[in-house]
Amino acid sequence: MSLSKRHPPEELLSFLTRYPPQITDLFLAVRDNVLEVAPVATEIVTNASYTVASGFTFTHSIKQAFVYVGAYAGHVNLGFTFGSSLIDPEMRLKGDGKSMRHISIRQLTDADDPYLMEMLQQAVSLAARPSEPLEPKTTITKMKSDSNPPEGTI
Repeated sequence: MSLSKRHPPEELLSFLTRYPPQITDLFLAVRDNVLEVAPVATEIVTNASYTVASGFTFTHSIKQAFVYVGAYAGHVNLGFTFGSSLIDPEMRLKGDGKSMRHISIRQLTDADDPYLMEMLQQAVSLAARPSEPLEPKTTITKMKSDSNPPEGTI
């Protein structure tokens, strides 16, 4: 598999059909940016009732994901597992939990913001890594058999 351009799996594209085309395009653009910065990361795609998300990890474990991309009705979140540890002089990271932070992206033109790429590079530098590199792979999970999302989520 060429790591220079990893095409989205068909299942991910199918999951994203519940969103407007502009959200799908935005999700895929942000996903591409993650894979540009972390081309050997494993992608774990989750289809939950409230979101479609891709988590990225070097260990094949979602528990050690360093970043995720999540689709919502009017935006895409770029989430950072250790966001509270990132240097964020513009204070764009949102969230008040112990460590998780995210940036909401609403327009395709914002997906290529150099600031986001810097945040991604920082997240990669903090990511857990196995002693021996693992071959990147894609895993598909579905969190709930109910295909109807909660009211107001999409």
